[in-house]
Amino acid sequence: MLGVAIGIPLGAMFVSLSDSPGPPQHRTNGLIAAILLNSLMILIAAFSYPYPVLAGIEIAIFGIVLSMGGVFGNRANNIGIMALIAFILGGAHISQNPWQQTLYYFIGGSWYALFSLTSYQLRPYKLVEQLVGESLTQIGNYLLIKGELYSKNANYNNIYEKLLPEQIAIHKQQEDIRELIFKTRSFVKESTDRSRRLMMIFLDSIDLFEQIMTTQQDYERLHKDFDDTSILDQYHFTIKTDANTLLLMGVAIQSGDYRAARYHYKQELEKSKTLFLEVRKEYLDASTVEAFITLRHILFNLEKLSERLDRIAVYLNKKEKIRKNNTIETQPFITHQDFNARMFFSNLTVTSVHFRHALRVTVALIIGFCISLYFPLGHGYWILLSIASIMKPAFGISRKRNIERVLGTVTGALAGFSFLYLTQNHSVIFISMLIGNGDGV
Repeated sequence: MLGVAIGIPLGAMFVSLSDSPGPPQHRTNGLIAAILLNSLMILIAAFSYPYPVLAGIEIAIFGIVLSMGGVFGNRANNIGIMALIAFILGGAHISQNPWQQTLYYFIGGSWYALFSLTSYQLRPYKLVEQLVGESLTQIGNYLLIKGELYSKNANYNNIYEKLLPEQIAIHKQQEDIRELIFKTRSFVKESTDRSRRLMMIFLDSIDLFEQIMTTQQDYERLHKDFDDTSILDQYHFTIKTDANTLLLMGVAIQSGDYRAARYHYKQELEKSKTLFLEVRKEYLDASTVEAFITLRHILFNLEKLSERLDRIAVYLNKKEKIRKNNTIETQPFITHQDFNARMFFSNLTVTSVHFRHALRVTVALIIGFCISLYFPLGHGYWILLSIASIMKPAFGISRKRNIERVLGTVTGALAGFSFLYLTQNHSVIFISMLIGNGDGV
């Protein structure tokens, strides 16, 4: 039964990979749509793949339609991509009973949906804690990178190149949390002490990141004026301490441990203040007034950063009672997404980023499909799977995923070959396969 019943775990996997964080109602609707769409793709592929011309036409149509999911947001985009992969894989493993094969995929997807939604009901705050904690750790990493601008011989171009993807990732993370918190009734209307803490931590983290992101200085001029002193080194160490504090706070939230931890950012801030006064007393004159104004402005920003950390530390301390605040206006934090045919058809133009991406994916799929038909490569469907999973709207992301895919394939092949060479015990091989899959090998 393994060759047929493998559809159950595959059906669960396809639905799980399209399941994005969000309000319970949105997740439920998305899971139902994913189950039905994946099952439909499996059924269509089973009946059409024996006819190459028909399968090629369907690849062209589904390549355009399913790759355009980004028009309706990240959730719809994930559902579309996984449905396209389900179509490709469904055609690669054609069963003698397509209806039975489709049923197995439906059962697997339904099982995942039931498990996921039940887990949310049992631990409704866990997903939010994971996302808020991860957001704080990402902000901490962003601050660590930005703090390198205060180190001597800093490579500014390299640092800015590192900051940009981190900034994009944080913005995306915050959008997911907005959707989850401010469209969920238990957080907005029926808030508990725990939900209020999470909401206030998230709101402060938005302001915190905004402050970090928008603070800019003439770092070359700073190093020219103050590299002979230790003030920039002290500022750098203070920033690193603040960043590590954010990392610790993020881990505390993710683990659900809200006990107040010992953070040492205040001590480093006091050292920075003391050293600033000493340096100012020794070096301040008419020619350095402007430089010291900048230096004082940086210290002021560090003080504001410390105040934000103080507030988050209060929310992490269960001994401190958090009052319910009914004055919080949630509308500015909510992004509304309309699902209508007009939006889809209005993007069917070369001026649309989504359409150009869908067109690239479709052309690549058709070329890959033709190669798999006319060249005896064996398991030719892997060409289509690689295209559908790697190609992204941004060329840089596609290139990065392509490199990772090649490295992962080569590493996995070498590891698998080595392991099979060393042992023929099926039980050992199966256990190692599970461990390797869990590690992402």
